[in-house]
Order: sequence, then structure tokens, then C-alpha cells
Amino acid sequence: MHVLLSEVSDTTATRDYGRTVSVVVVGAGPVGLMTTLQLARRGIPVRLVDQRAEPTTESRAVGVHARTLELLDSLGLADEAIAEGAVITSVRMQTKRRHLTVDLAPAPTRYPFVLDIAQPDFEALLTRACADHGVLPERGVTVRGVTQTPDSVAVDFTEGESLHADYVVGCDGARSSVRRGVGANLTGDFHGMQFVIVDADLDTDLPRNAMCATFAPDGALALVTFPLREPRMRLVLPADDGLAADEGAVQRRLTEVTDGRSTVTRWRWITPFEVKHGQVSSYRHGRVFLAGDAAHIHSPIGGHGMNTGLQDAANLGWKLAEEITGTAPAGLLDTYDLERHPVAAAVIRSTSKQTRAMSWTGPRAIARSGLIKAVTSVPLLRHDFLRQAMELTIAYPDSPLSAGAAVSGVRPGDFAVGTSSEIANAWRSTTGWFDIVADVSAEAAVVVRDWAVPTGTRARVRPDGYIGELTAAGSAPTR
Repeated sequence: MHVLLSEVSDTTATRDYGRTVSVVVVGAGPVGLMTTLQLARRGIPVRLVDQRAEPTTESRAVGVHARTLELLDSLGLADEAIAEGAVITSVRMQTKRRHLTVDLAPAPTRYPFVLDIAQPDFEALLTRACADHGVLPERGVTVRGVTQTPDSVAVDFTEGESLHADYVVGCDGARSSVRRGVGANLTGDFHGMQFVIVDADLDTDLPRNAMCATFAPDGALALVTFPLREPRMRLVLPADDGLAADEGAVQRRLTEVTDGRSTVTRWRWITPFEVKHGQVSSYRHGRVFLAGDAAHIHSPIGGHGMNTGLQDAANLGWKLAEEITGTAPAGLLDTYDLERHPVAAAVIRSTSKQTRAMSWTGPRAIARSGLIKAVTSVPLLRHDFLRQAMELTIAYPDSPLSAGAAVSGVRPGDFAVGTSSEIANAWRSTTGWFDIVADVSAEAAVVVRDWAVPTGTRARVRPDGYIGELTAAGSAPTR
């Protein structure tokens, strides 16, 4: 395989943007930081503001899936993130009598695991990356209003400052002031199962390399654990029975569920949590865009929330950059909503079903156990489970940006990087589109994950790693 680079990034110089910016990003959590990084590394003047006076110490999101790790690798951040977290190599479902384990290693990715990293550590990593491109969060800044004209957006802050920009991206969470400013609302179901979420240092015999779901004798979920960097661990406990977000109550429940084999040695964070799901009708409102929890919320089961938001940012960032620099085709910014809205909608449907299934008892719990056993023992089911759970099925085959026809099972809109280190290196070295041409000289002409295409097949790869155009050997490009 050989790779043709159409653009090489050279945007590491520090800039003083002052008050003149192209994009204002509101919210300096993981999604806002990723959006800022995607813009700043392409030389786009950007300001990042956040109403918090200090970075969060709460670790609300911890799981980073394979597709997001591939994104981090393209930014040169994957190794650093892995060093900060815990590598989860399996998913384990257990009762007091037996357990079933799904090994993540067969997943078709260069990152066949889940990375659990505390959100403050992950934000610090992204903040350093933004600083390398001359942008730091401006804290203690609250958005009061957003007013659009045909040519710009005026952002008013409670501190008295008013700023005009070409675009605004609201990454300011479920209570987004930017979303309110454009008159958008989350629609969905805002009453659901109750949980207590805890981050704590734990003395336990629970596995340190597995996400572990423990079920009570009646079949209902009793405890979920996500190891972080040792000895820290994330605990999720159902609370529909009235379990309080209280250290004593949680330790008593933990003792009961684990037969006294788990003891908290340091409490870091504890909070009640109610499962809700909702989504805005559109991610674009003129010159204002919504991303992450500002655009969609859902159950934390499966750990897809932060990942979905980070991938929103990766999808939007390069499109805004092309629009601002005048290189975008007509309608490019509209494809952000067209591509990303269905992804979050599918996550909401899936996580809602999974959350309900976790509460099943009696015959339904037995049926659930049978399904889990099938997933662990039937190769095709296990393959499909791994690809979906690790977000490897995300693709945009129906996007206006996807041109050409499928070749040997590979479609325009599929992710191009996959298991190929050669394509990954090409993606890492550019901020723009690039071409790959399959030949027999390297990696068995693998273009997308574990699918091989004939020699001479050409794929034009988007800046976010997805195939924009696929051309069979001997055929003329479609555009």
C-alpha cells in the first residue's frame, strides 16, 4: 500500500489571537477541549471559555473506546493517555457462583481494549495539547446570550464582554447556556433508574483489568466496577431501592455485594445519578453548533457519552476549518448534523435497552444470562458485540460526502484507519485529506480494518479518518 499525502500540518506556532477569533468554543470539558484542539492545530483562531473558575475534580466520564483511541493516536496523544489510565482487556459478568468473560483482544483495531482514565487527568492531557497550539481555557467566563447575524455571532458574557466570531460551538453540557441561547431543547425521557456513582481507592479482589458487572441472586444488577489507575476504581450501584449517596451506606452495600472482600480506603467523589436520555432536533442553528452533552444525553452504560462527544468534535472541527479557510464544498457544515445526529440517536436507543435489561429479574434475567453466554461462546456474535461495544461500527455510508461504490465489502463512509499502521501514520502526519492506494507490497492491501481490497483500489480519506471517496481499480474517480 502506498499513501499520497495531500496536506501536511505545520501549525505548531504559538499565536496571540486577542479579541479577533473565528470560533468561540463554550465549555472546557473533554468535548470543548477536543473541538478547540481540532481547530487550533489547523491554524484557526479560537477562544475557549468556561464558567468554572478551576478545572473539574469530578471524574464523571472515564471510559475511552477504541475509535476514540484511534482519534487520539492521530493527534499523537494515545500513548500519553494510556500511561495515565488503566487498560481494560475484558468485560466480566458475574454472580456469587459463576462468571462469564468476554475478551476484548480479538477486536479488529490497533487498540483492542478500553482505556479507563479519570476525567481530570484526561482534561489535563487535552489542555496541554491545546496549549501547544497557543490556546488555553479562559475560566470564570459565563455566556449570557448568543445573537446571530448573517455574517457573525455575537457572544455576550456576564462579565460585560461581548465578542463577535464567525461561529460558536456549544460544548457546555446538559444544562448548556448556548443551547438555551438558540432556543433549542433536549427532548426525551428525563426520569429513569437511580444510581450512586463513586470514585474511590479500593482494597479489593475484583479484577483490575476488567470491567465487572455483578448481579444479585434475583438477577438484577448489583454493582459495576471500572478500574482506574490503581488503587482507584469507579463504582456504580443501583439506587432504586433508596441507596443514599453516603459513604457509610455505600460501604455497607459494597460489603454485602462482594461478601466483605472490598473496602474503600479513600473516598474521592460520590454522587447520585438518574438515567435520562434526550437529544436536540438539530446540531446546527445557523452559525451555532452543539456537541457532546449539549446535544445529547443518555445512560452511562457502555461508557459511550464522552466518546460520542469527542467524535462530534472530530467531525465538526475539520469542517469548520475548511469553511473558514474557504476550501469547503457547498453544504459541508450541514453534514455535521446529518452524520452525527443518527450516531447519538442509535446510542440512546441502545443504552436505554441495555439499562432496562440490567434491572431484569426472574425469567427475563435467565434469558439475559443466556444471551451473554452466547456472546462469549459464538464467534460471530462475539465479533459483532466487540465491534459495537468498542464503537468500531460507526460509519457514514449515507452521507453526501461519501462517493463511489463498495469494493469487496468496503464502503465509502467506512473508517479507513483500522488495523493498518501505515494508514494510521499517514493520518497522524496530516490535518487534511489524503489518498491511499492498495497494492500487494504492504499489509496485504488492507484498507479498512480486516477487509482486503484489490490492488489499485483508491480511497480518498477525510481529515477525520473516514473514506470520502472509494474508487475500484481501473475506474475513474466519481468527483
